[in-house]
Amino acid sequence: MRWIESLWEGTNTTAREEDKKEEVLAVFCELARQSRSGEEVHEYVPWQPLW
Repeated sequence: MRWIESLWEGTNTTAREEDKKEEVLAVFCELARQSRSGEEVHEYVPWQPLW
């Protein structure tokens, strides 16, 4: 029974990791799209407020 439970947990963990990977890839794809669009890229300065 524990063997089946560990397989189930491994499957769920892998699925969550795949979901996270897809989210990260989507962010980088969006950054790549923006970089090709010719828009001005603003440098992020953490000590300056964004508003």
